[in-house]
Amino acid sequence: RYPTRPKDIHLENLRSSARSTPRGDLGIRKGASVSEQSRFVSTHMLSVAASAAGALALSLPTFVVLLRAMERSVGLAPPIPSQLAGESAEACALFRHLPALRLRLAWRSLGAVRTPVHSCGLNGRSFLVKREDLASPAYGGNKVRTLQHTLAVLEARRARAVAEGGAAPGMLVVGSGGSNQVVATAVHAARLGLPPPDVAWLSPDEPDLDNSLNMLSALSLPLGGRVTAWGASASGTLTLAASLLGLLPKLARGEVVFPIGANTAAGVLGQDGRRCSSSPSRSHSLLITVSFI
Repeated sequence: RYPTRPKDIHLENLRSSARSTPRGDLGIRKGASVSEQSRFVSTHMLSVAASAAGALALSLPTFVVLLRAMERSVGLAPPIPSQLAGESAEACALFRHLPALRLRLAWRSLGAVRTPVHSCGLNGRSFLVKREDLASPAYGGNKVRTLQHTLAVLEARRARAVAEGGAAPGMLVVGSGGSNQVVATAVHAARLGLPPPDVAWLSPDEPDLDNSLNMLSALSLPLGGRVTAWGASASGTLTLAASLLGLLPKLARGEVVFPIGANTAAGVLGQDGRRCSSSPSRSHSLLITVSFI
């Protein structure tokens, strides 16, 4: 940030770059007028903005490739014997509607219960409120539904890797500073006996009460390593790109990376199971899911 008055602009940090620039409109010569100095500063700032825009254009394809790699790292997996023996198919709404998935898709209840649906009215409109905040006494919310499949897939893949004499894949969860997913993953992974997840906080969140409590909760839980570029001097876009590139070694080693929002095939099926358990009547036109109160 530059001071508002041009005569107060300190240009010593810019003169080093100007020495390699031919003198003229874009260079600062000794005894340059205030208008010339201001013009140089404006040109320099435009150059920085153009570089940032170029970095963003280059990072978008990389971001898409990384998202696809993260989704594939989770994938889908059939259940292992301990999951079939320890979980009732009747407890999973998705399996009740599609029984053929029982032997094709790993699932853990994570202690979650069927949540109540309240019938409400406002301004002449009727709607239902599904209380997903009551899904689990350990940590509720809609993230539990995605983790019922994603953590089960990880558990099954780790068990099969060990049985085949290989190394069990690690786990890394991606989120922002106030991420519910980071907290939920750490809580429920521990309940399954899985190792603490590595965490990649890609960006901060607004400093409100909910986000602050989530961050404090995450820091109070057992966590693995951290992959983040917070505190870097680069711009927000470059910091995000640096954080995403930090995930590459994890993916290359075959580790499982949960993307933001657990947006994977397994995670989406978990949300489908939540919808199957709602079964709203035709007289209601709107279903609202409450994840946090």
